[in-house]
Order: sequence, then C-alpha cells, then structure tokens
Amino acid sequence: MKLRRIINCKLILLTWLVLCTNAIADTGKWNLVDEYWYTIEINEAKAGWMSSKVWTDGTQYRSEMHQQFSIARGSNPVKMTFKFTWIESLDGTPVSLRSEQQMSAQPVDILWKFRDKNVIQTTKQGGREVVKEVPLPEPGWLTPMAVQRYWEKQYEGGEVLIKYLTIIGSSGLKANVIRHKYVGIEEFQGEDGTIAVTRWRTRTDLVPQEAKELYTAEGVLVQQRFSMPMLDMFIQLTSKENALAESTGPKPEILISTMVKPSRRIKRVAGSTTATYKLIVNEGEIPNLPSAGSQRVVMGEDGVSATLTIDINKPQPIEDGADIKTFLEASAMVDCKDERIVQLAEKAVYGVDDADLLAKATAMRKFTNRYISNKDLDTAFASASEVAQLRSGDCSEHAVLLCALLRAEQIPARVAMGLVYVNSFMNKRNVFGWHMWTQALIDGKWIDLDATLPVRYHAGHILTNTTDLSSGAAGDEMMSALNLIGNLQIEVVDVGYEKKNK
Repeated sequence: MKLRRIINCKLILLTWLVLCTNAIADTGKWNLVDEYWYTIEINEAKAGWMSSKVWTDGTQYRSEMHQQFSIARGSNPVKMTFKFTWIESLDGTPVSLRSEQQMSAQPVDILWKFRDKNVIQTTKQGGREVVKEVPLPEPGWLTPMAVQRYWEKQYEGGEVLIKYLTIIGSSGLKANVIRHKYVGIEEFQGEDGTIAVTRWRTRTDLVPQEAKELYTAEGVLVQQRFSMPMLDMFIQLTSKENALAESTGPKPEILISTMVKPSRRIKRVAGSTTATYKLIVNEGEIPNLPSAGSQRVVMGEDGVSATLTIDINKPQPIEDGADIKTFLEASAMVDCKDERIVQLAEKAVYGVDDADLLAKATAMRKFTNRYISNKDLDTAFASASEVAQLRSGDCSEHAVLLCALLRAEQIPARVAMGLVYVNSFMNKRNVFGWHMWTQALIDGKWIDLDATLPVRYHAGHILTNTTDLSSGAAGDEMMSALNLIGNLQIEVVDVGYEKKNK
C-alpha cells in the first residue's frame, strides 16, 4: 500500500496570530519518489497552497512539507511561508530537520542535526548564526517515513484507531501525539472523476479540535478540514498549476473578525489595576488558563468557564525550582546578543540604578514604546533584531523587542499572549482583541509589561499562554488558545482603580 500522509496542516494565525529557501545538503543524487500539491482555503477563500514531496538517494529519505498563504489583518495583507524538511535513514533513524519560517522580511532558518547523545541546533536569521547543543527528544517518536510504514502496518491489520508520536517541526523537537480514528468508506468527486476514499478523524496534542480527513485507497491525502467557530481551514488535493494559481478574491480576514465584545464597557481602562472576569466558551471545553503574572485563575467545574482575577500590583511568585535558563537565552526571534539589541538595551537603561531591576524593566518598556515609531500591521511576526533595524510593527514586535532588551540586561523575560481591552480599533469600539505583551522575571515574580501602552500595564488584559520563543515563531504555545477564537464570551464582573498606574 502506497502511503503519503500530511500530518501537519495547522496554520499560524495571529492578530498577532498568527516559514523557505535553503535545502538540506545533498548526500548524493536525490530521486523524487512522491509529489503532491494542495490548495489552502481559510473561511472559504483561497489563501494559498501546500506541497508534499519525498526523495531518496538510495541510503536516505528526504521529505518536505511546504506551505505558503496570505491573510488579511484589517485591510493589511500578510504573507507567510513555512517549510519543514526531514532527512532520515531508510530504517527511520533521524539525520536532520530544518524549519524555515518567513513571517517578516527576514526568514528564520533552524537546522537540527541529530547525533548519538545530543542534537546540534543552528539558527540563522539576517546574517546572524547561533549554534548550540540541545538534548535529544525522548525516545518513542517516529520520523515521517517511519510514520508511513507504521500507519500502513496498522491499517492493513484492520486497526480503527492509529496512534503514534512524531515531531512536526513547528514545535521544535517536541514530539506530539497524533491520533487517527477510522470513520468509514465513501465516494469522492474529484477533478478526475469519482473515487472511493476512506474518512478519518484526527487529533493532535497541539489543539483540542479534530481534523476531518479523506484518503484514497492508496493512502494519498485528498482532503483535510480543521474547523473552529470562526475559523475553517481546508486543503484539497489538486494539480500543481491549480495550487500555485493566484486568487483574485479578498484574503481571509483574521483580526477584526476575532475581536470579542464583553458584557459591558470598561471605563478608564488605562487606569485600571484590578479586575474580575468570567470567561465562557460556546463550544467544547475551555483550555486550562495560566495563573501567572498579574492573573489568577479558577477553572469552573462545568468545564466551559473560568473566573479570572487581575491585580497588576500583586504579581504571583514563580514555582520553586522553576528552570529560567531559556528565558535568558538568545534565539532566532529573541536575539538578545545581537550588537544592535545590546546597544539599545544599554541606551534604554542609561542612568538607571543597575540594582533596581524593576526600574530598568520599566525604562526599557518606555524606550520600546518610543523606539518603534511606525505602528503598523504590515508584518505578521518579526524578530527583535529586525524590529530594532526597521523600528516598525504592532504588538508582537513591541513584545519581542522588549523581551530581547530585557534578556540583554540579564533579566529573564518571555512573551505573553491573550486579549486586551481597547476603546476603539478599526471601527470597533469597546472590545477585547488578541494581543501580545512581555513578562519580566523580577524578584521571583513575573511582571507584566505592555510596550504598546502609555502605562506599564492595566487590568484590561487576559492571559491565555506564554512562550520563550525558543523554536522560532511557530511554537505550539500559539496553538493552545485557538479554540478560544470566535468561541468566547467575556463577562466583566468588576474593575478597580486602586492606585495610579505609572
């Protein structure tokens, strides 16, 4: 049985929501084994294309999954490209994995080379290169071609639930569980006529929603659909010509359409220091939300709600023994060792008491707000060094630059994601929009810092997840809150204004 499975059609969507040029070095002459092309639609509008290819040189396999698509943020079009390339031996031993992500002017290129006892990770962006050793993934996971062989064995054995661990690439070297459940056989009307297909329902660890998939009798993916309340992603097998054909229609909009109207207006949100919110999902279960920084969470026993209390002046301490090393390291997105970043950090804290970390963090937040002079939505997700050079961007660029400045001054930092209340944005009034900001670890507590605001922070923020951005822009942390998009009610229970927020 010939088998070509696409196990990763998740797309990075940002408000913030949110890879393409270099090939793995050849070990010999690569002969193309399989090649399939697909159209990508988002909310019934063509957004781009995807290809899946496999080569062999007689001793190894090289498999590639390549996506390119465009979305709109308001009236601003944003183009993104992702490519993941595996090289493995014929018996499934991993040799290398390359993740290439382009969500801004400078692509992020991460190459992992597998060794017996560790992995060498090389990150390149904008002429900079960072090389470090990272641990091997925990054993038990399968490379792409090993997945195919395993799937074929299970399918031919009559299994109706096929489960395995594999590394997708967008989550770095983290292995994810994939579960396929057999539904039945049906007919499909394709471009070349009617064919028999099998239907499957697929889940991953990344998101709670399942994908609906169709395969030919030979195991070729025909369709994949991933649906949420306000987001429908659909791919379909087609010719290369049709896949690459430009769409003349409007791009799918994923910024304004995902804003949430709360139960009531929040007055003087910029001066708010405390708040209580009740969150309710319309469909499915609510994900576990973090109690971190200014936010404390009590998950509802009903499985669909959570109560959040915010106090910006009483951040929570981190867990004892928490590993903070990754929050100080340089990465492709948070390149805190870049010369320009180091110079900007020094400039931002000039004259501030070196022992007063909160004063330094506050100074860098204000500096970031002033430094990014062009506040626009033209970029999906730029790295800190790119922002430092271009001085433009939206909330994600503010958050990433501030994170890098903090790390350059040896203050552990990470990026926070969630929602923020805005009085007015793109003809929408008094709504919560998806947002990014920064958290700095000071005196054992995560301090929230929003560089887009004239104040340090306010209680009109709802935290859904955090990330150290160690695996580029496409970490699975960004996927964990996807089932909240277009699926959320926000009840404003109480808002307080105890102290002036500077």
